[in-house]
Amino acid sequence: MATEETTQEEQLTGDDRILARALRRFDNSADESRSIRSAFVEDVAFNAGKQWDAQVEQERQQDGRPCFTINRVRAFKNQVVNTWKQNRPSIKVRPKTEGTSLYTAEVIDGLIRHIMNNGDSKGAIDTAFDYAAMGGFGFVRVNVRYCADTGFEQEIYLERIENPASVYVPWHLCKKQDMSDLPYAFIRIKMSKDDFKRQYPQSKDKEGYDKSGVGDNSWVTEDSVYIAEYYEIEYEKTVLYEYLDPGMNALTYVKELPDGVKALRSRDVFAPTVNWYLLTQFEVLDREKWAGKTIPIVPFIADEIIVNNKKELVSITRNARHPQIMLNHWVTSFTEQVALQPKSPWLVAVGQITKKLLPRWKTANTKNHAFLEYDASKTAPNGNPLPAPQRIAPPQVGDALTMGVSIASDAMKQVTGMYDPSLGNESNETSGKAIIARQHQGDTANFHLYDNATRAIRRIGQIFLELIPKVYDSARSVIILGEDMAPKIAVVNQVHKSKDTGDTTVYDTTKGEYEVFIDVGPSYETKRIEAVESLNLILQNMPNIAVNFLDLLFQNMDVPNANRMAARARAMLPPQVLQADQQADQITMEAMLHSTAADLQRIMQELNMTKAQRDQLMQAVQQLQGALKDKQDGMHLKYTEILTKAQTELQKAQVGLQEEVVKQHGAANLATVDAAMQMHQMSASPNLPAGTPGQPSPSVGMPAQSNSPVPMRSPIG
Repeated sequence: MATEETTQEEQLTGDDRILARALRRFDNSADESRSIRSAFVEDVAFNAGKQWDAQVEQERQQDGRPCFTINRVRAFKNQVVNTWKQNRPSIKVRPKTEGTSLYTAEVIDGLIRHIMNNGDSKGAIDTAFDYAAMGGFGFVRVNVRYCADTGFEQEIYLERIENPASVYVPWHLCKKQDMSDLPYAFIRIKMSKDDFKRQYPQSKDKEGYDKSGVGDNSWVTEDSVYIAEYYEIEYEKTVLYEYLDPGMNALTYVKELPDGVKALRSRDVFAPTVNWYLLTQFEVLDREKWAGKTIPIVPFIADEIIVNNKKELVSITRNARHPQIMLNHWVTSFTEQVALQPKSPWLVAVGQITKKLLPRWKTANTKNHAFLEYDASKTAPNGNPLPAPQRIAPPQVGDALTMGVSIASDAMKQVTGMYDPSLGNESNETSGKAIIARQHQGDTANFHLYDNATRAIRRIGQIFLELIPKVYDSARSVIILGEDMAPKIAVVNQVHKSKDTGDTTVYDTTKGEYEVFIDVGPSYETKRIEAVESLNLILQNMPNIAVNFLDLLFQNMDVPNANRMAARARAMLPPQVLQADQQADQITMEAMLHSTAADLQRIMQELNMTKAQRDQLMQAVQQLQGALKDKQDGMHLKYTEILTKAQTELQKAQVGLQEEVVKQHGAANLATVDAAMQMHQMSASPNLPAGTPGQPSPSVGMPAQSNSPVPMRSPIG
C-alpha cells in the first residue's frame, strides 16, 4: 500500500521527484540501521583504545588514580586481519556458455588479476576487511576512471571507502548475503560550507538548511554541509519470446517477434538501469548512467544475526569487550595496590647507623648501592653484639587480584577462539603437528570472517564482468598478470599476430558470457615459499639425491641471481634426469596442443555455422528479390492489358468518327480528322520507350512519322 510520502512523490516530476524519493530512502536507511551503526561506532572506538567508561575515567583522573588500558582486543583483531592478508583469495574467470573463447577468458582473468593487485585495490579491500573484523562491516566500491589525461580510454579500479559509517544501505531490504540485490545506496561526504561554495558555485543558495535532523539524519551542521552520492536501480519491463527459427532449426529468444511468427512461450523480463546522482538536501548537482547492471558497492561483513526481526552484525570486538574491561580494571587495581604500598623497610638497631652513614641508608630503597655500612661496635644490654641490619619481607598483593587478571585473559581467549599458539605464545604442545593444529584452531574459530570476505571478493569479480565489455570495448593494449604475477601486454578487440608463433588471434572482451569462481588456496607467492621449505626438508633428509633438485630449489628462491644459480645447477643434472624433464615437457606440450586443436576445431565449427547462416541469409535475399521481380512483372503485365484495351477503344471511336464525318461532310474533311486524331493519340499515349510491351507499333492505328513537316488541314466545318 502506498504511503502518503510516496503518493506525494508521484505528483512530482523531474529532479523534484528524484530528490524526494532519495531523501525518503535515506531517512529509512538511517532509521532501520541505527542499531547496526551505533554498535559499529562503539566497537571501533573500543578497538582503538577508548575502553573506560567516561564517567569512571573522569572520577579517577580527578582523584589522581590510574586508568590503565591493556588493549589485547586489537591484537586479536590484527591476528585475524594479518592472517587474511597472507592468504588472499583470488578471482578466477571461466567460460559460462558453449562457444565462449577460452583464450579470451584467460586474458580477462589476467586483467582482473592486474586490477586486484594494484595498490589502490589492495588497500581498499584491506580497509574493508579490517573494519568488518573491528566493527562488524566495511565497504569497497568498484569505480571507473580515465587512464590518463591525454586520452579517453578508461580502466576499472577498486575505490577505498575510508569511513564505512559514511555508507547508508537498506540492510533490511537485502536478502542475499553479498547484497547483490541492493536496490539503492548512499555515500555521504562532509564538506565545509566554504569548500562547498567553491566547488559548486552554481548551487542554489539555501539559507533555510534543515537543522532539525540530528545524528545520521542531519544534512548540515554549524559550519559543514553534507552532500551524498546516490545510486538507485530502475527496472524497465519487457517481454521475452521464444520461437522456433525454421532457418536455423533452433529455439530463438527475442524481445520483438518477427512478422507472422507465433511464440512458443513468453515471460516478463525486467531490465535494470543503474542511475548515479550527486545531491544535497535541496537539489541534484550531477547525474550519470552507470555502465553495470547492479550497484557497485560491496559490503564486507563479520557475523550476521537476526535479533527481534532486525539484522545485527557482530564483530570480533563485540564479544571481547567485557573481558577486556575486566582485564583493564584488574590490572589497574593490581598496579594501584602495589604502588600505594611502601617499599620493603630495613630492620636496624638504634645507633647502628651513624650520622655519617645516614645519607647512604636513606637512599637504600631508591638506589642500588654496592654495599651498606653500619656500626658493628654497638652491643645489646647483655653485652652481646647486635645482628646486622635486615630487610623486612615486602607486602603481599592479594591473590584475588592476580586471579582476576588471569580470568580476564582466559576469557578473552575463549570468546575470540584464539589461544596462545595462535597468538605466538608458548604452550604445552611439543610436536610440530600439534602446534600447527592449535594455531589453525584460531583460524577455524574466525573462519566465518574469511568465508564472508571470500563471498565479497566473488561479488567484486561479478561487477568486473559487468563492466569489462563496456569499459574495455575498443581496440587497445592492456596489462595482464599471470599466476606468477609476471606482467604481460595483451591486445584486445582486434586481430593480433603473435611474435612467437605467428598465429593470429582475437581477444574480444565485448562478447561471450563468463562466470566468476574463487580460488581460496594459498597464493602463488605462498606456494613458492612452501616449495622452498619442502625442497630444503627433502635435501636435508636425502642428501644423496640433492643434486637432482638444486635447480628447482634455486628457481623458487627469492634471492639475487636465482635464475643464474638455477641454470648452473641444471647444467649439473644427470642425463636421465634431463630426459625425464624432457618427457614431462613433451606430455605437457601434447596436452596443450590437444587443447589448442580442440579450440581450433570449435572455432572452425563456429565459422562453418556462420557460413551456413550467411548462405541461408543470401538464399532468403534471393527469394525476396525473385518475389519482388514477379510482383513487378505482374504489375507491368496488368498495366499493358489496361493500355491495350484503352487503345482498342480509342481505335473503335476513331473509326466511328471517320464514318460519321464521311456521312456529313464528305471525304474532303477526312484528312483534317486524321490529323486531329493523330495529335490526340500522341498526347494520350504514355511516354514509353520503343519496344516496351504494350507500346503500339507506328504502323498500327496511325500513319508513319517522317522528318518532313506535315501540312496542316483546315479545321472541320
